[in-house]
Amino acid sequence: MHKKFVSTAVTGLLTISIIIAAVAFGSHAAFASSSNIQVNKVFPGPFPTNKQNEPSLAQNPTNSLNLISGSNDEIGEPVCTNTTPSSCPFVTGVQSSGFHASFDGGQTWPCQGLIDLSAFKEYSFGDPSQAFDSKGNAY
Repeated sequence: MHKKFVSTAVTGLLTISIIIAAVAFGSHAAFASSSNIQVNKVFPGPFPTNKQNEPSLAQNPTNSLNLISGSNDEIGEPVCTNTTPSSCPFVTGVQSSGFHASFDGGQTWPCQGLIDLSAFKEYSFGDPSQAFDSKGNAY
């Protein structure tokens, strides 16, 4: 009888925990499915100068509204003139690591651009990534 009581109590507690979690996180799930937001600036130029790919995103553990993202970003690339075949690879020496930052949970992205390493006689390229440490410092 004691085992049956413990089993019933544990099952009850698990059920209550699931209900509480569903109520508590229900509003967050609705936030995650909000409308699409364009992160990069609208650029009227031709392909590829408005193309980003391989994005990554990090959320500040001390402020959930603070997000940073990185991507390969071709905004600095010269205009693509090759139409047959339509291949416009990255140009060596052109900065192509983009960054974006939001302070309102991704509704706006006021801080963005390319990582410019030209002062070091280098250029940024290839799959940027970012992170926050436990104190909220971005890397």
